[in-house]
Amino acid sequence: MKKSTLMFFLVFVLAGCSNEQKFNELTESGSSSSNDAKIQKLQNENKHLKKEIESNREKMNDEVQRDALRESLNLTFKLLSAMGDKDYDFIKSISSINVKISREQNILIVDNGKDFYEVAFQSKMDLEDLEFRGYDLKDEHHIKLMMARMFNQDIKGSEGHSALYFDFVRSEDGRWLLDGFMTN
Repeated sequence: MKKSTLMFFLVFVLAGCSNEQKFNELTESGSSSSNDAKIQKLQNENKHLKKEIESNREKMNDEVQRDALRESLNLTFKLLSAMGDKDYDFIKSISSINVKISREQNILIVDNGKDFYEVAFQSKMDLEDLEFRGYDLKDEHHIKLMMARMFNQDIKGSEGHSALYFDFVRSEDGRWLLDGFMTN
């Protein structure tokens, strides 16, 4: 009787152990597939968020470029008008520390440490005579505009153009300032 009770007890214990192992295996595989699903969901959400961030970054870069181009173009038109009117005070107000004005000679003196040159003011012109050639936004603080001044096309022999290069730098207060001007 002791033997049969002992046998019955051992069978019961062994059966319980094997069921517990099966239960643990089922629980672990169930939680494993549950974890896999959660991980997959998080990875998909992460990919989506990365795409959104990249899209926002591109939109912001587009906006930064568009604003820089718009502001520097407007400043260029005002600068050319001020040169034609010899409005020295306005030119000085939009110039960086690298640009000086000679009122006697009507020239801009550019000295940025590596380059030194003088450029004569442009004479009064119609904005219709200007042609936009391009721009180079080096970073969000430096932009170069390339323009051309077209000469009278109506008079035979006087066709042509003069290239105009404007360098602008963004000041600490966010304004664009003239940092250089060249022409051929």
